[in-house]
Amino acid sequence: MIAVHSVYLKGGDRLSTMKDVARVAGVSIATVSRVLAGTAAVTDSTQKKVLAAMEELQYRTAAPVRPVIRKESQLTAVCMENLTSPYYIDLLRGYLMEMLGGSASLPPRRGRPAKPFYNFPVLSSAAAKAAPAHPVPGTQLDFAGGTNFRELGGYEADEGKHVKWGQIWRGIPTCKLTGEADRAKLDALGLRLILDLRSTEEARREPDYVPDGARLVQICGLCAEDGHEIAFAPGDIDRLMASAPEGYDVPRVMYRRMLTGNKAFKELFRALEAGETPILFHCSAGKDRTGVAAMLILLALGASDETICADYAQTNVCRRAEIEAVMQEHADEIAADPSCRNHYYRMAGVEPELAPFVLDTIRSQFGSAENYLEKEYGLTPARLMRLRRMYLE
Repeated sequence: MIAVHSVYLKGGDRLSTMKDVARVAGVSIATVSRVLAGTAAVTDSTQKKVLAAMEELQYRTAAPVRPVIRKESQLTAVCMENLTSPYYIDLLRGYLMEMLGGSASLPPRRGRPAKPFYNFPVLSSAAAKAAPAHPVPGTQLDFAGGTNFRELGGYEADEGKHVKWGQIWRGIPTCKLTGEADRAKLDALGLRLILDLRSTEEARREPDYVPDGARLVQICGLCAEDGHEIAFAPGDIDRLMASAPEGYDVPRVMYRRMLTGNKAFKELFRALEAGETPILFHCSAGKDRTGVAAMLILLALGASDETICADYAQTNVCRRAEIEAVMQEHADEIAADPSCRNHYYRMAGVEPELAPFVLDTIRSQFGSAENYLEKEYGLTPARLMRLRRMYLE
């Protein structure tokens, strides 16, 4: 039996389905089917919603559907005993050229080049290739110059699909990767965009290395309400805490502040929607500004809270050596005043409770993650669905 593969748009973007239209329009799949078929009464308002969703998603009906509705078909099934035999392959090629009026993509006869492929679905008799081996999601790349450089690939997200590998990287300043082996490994990622979430002053002190083929964009990922970039210089924390809700400590004020009006995160989602990947986003240690950005991407891709929190907490695994060094350096102070332990721990690591804090803050302020993503980043249901089609498999 010959398998006809799914049709995809240029760049790997899957064509919209009736299920997609139903989700965006807020109706059932059956209602969408009735609108398409014109076989049952549908109110004008419902029909307009469905048609608007179809237009937004660029939905097109599949040609084989119409004959089914009309109880007729022009489909032909071709069964052959052996597709490895040149006789059968030539026979099938001749049949397809006669019926379809063009060339089909089939295995070439031995010693001859393959026929050209034009506008037909890919036909293949070959067994599916084994999926490439990947590490456990959240595994960091082994760089000599620094830790906590990893990707979001492999995490489970919407509808049980997984984030595509090699597209979305979270990390550290590339200036830290100075060794020849580190640079070669970084170059091999094929980055198209590096988004530096540090302040202008931080980036000036340690400018990023930019591989060939990539471009660098620096937008501070943490600013006070008056727009002042937080560079963790004297007075910055006081400025940040000036409008803090009562009872909030510095980390919670920082994370809460990053969630709204964040130009860096707007640029991040713009780049993802534009397909400007592979992309690397980073701050100074890849844990706070980078950590919140990663949470929002996974949230947009439909990952569970458990997955989002696990990726955030993975920083403490990746930076275990740095955390232990800080704790050892301040061991005497911690022994004298155990209450300062969390302060020093957060200098090198993260507080796992901050991830659910971010998710709870989003839902309490905006009602839902979807409302937040649409209000802050313009991710309407259709655009959100397209983003998931782009980065999930």
